[in-house]
Amino acid sequence: MSARLHRLGPSLLVLALGLLPGASRAEGYDPFDGYGNHSLRLGLTGDLVSGELPRSGGATYVQKTLMAEFNAMAFSDPTVFGTLLGVDFDVALGIRVVDRPEGVSGAEEAIDGVKVAARIDFEFTYDLVRWKIHALRQRLILTAGGGADYNSHPWQLLNGGESGWRAYPLIGLHLQSALGSVLVLDVAYRYVPTQSKDSVGAEHRAEVALVIKPLVVGVQLTTTRLLADPSGPLDQRQLGAFLAWAF
Repeated sequence: MSARLHRLGPSLLVLALGLLPGASRAEGYDPFDGYGNHSLRLGLTGDLVSGELPRSGGATYVQKTLMAEFNAMAFSDPTVFGTLLGVDFDVALGIRVVDRPEGVSGAEEAIDGVKVAARIDFEFTYDLVRWKIHALRQRLILTAGGGADYNSHPWQLLNGGESGWRAYPLIGLHLQSALGSVLVLDVAYRYVPTQSKDSVGAEHRAEVALVIKPLVVGVQLTTTRLLADPSGPLDQRQLGAFLAWAF
């Protein structure tokens, strides 16, 4: 009996995740009320990136980035369980400038001067659960997908990479809070496994966005750590802010 329950465990868990949010559905409940069935934003993002390189005696680098960014999140009609399935698409294109670390040579053509930078991410979204506290509506969204970027991270070239391209998987979540249909707070986190040559590590992305329709303002914090044995780890911090128009 216990062995049979053990085998059924994963299936029961999936079923529970589908049924649990359904309990939050009431007669006449509109799952899009306060959020809308889609969100679109177009704006500018500025980032300041800094980090330390391995194999360089602790040399530090700085990168300044300015990018135009478009983000779209859309959901389908509610499932029979009262949950929502959708997609999240983000694309950014802009420029970046790297301040070369002292004592580091190589990759001059890719590092020196103003260069193009780009990023594209695509994720499937799952609106898992929603709840309401008086006028405050909240929901938890799970995400999973992947993306690619170009010239967005100077460590790729400074650390001996052959190109500025990088591809990666994405998993994360959003916690959204809304007052009416005008004021929305979106707190997001994404975990990004990554690597550079023989070094492996992880990137952690956090974002807080305040939507006062049609304006969106927010901040982003990204940390990257690559484990490079025996030369020591590579650490990078990225702090940014963005201003966008929601429509």
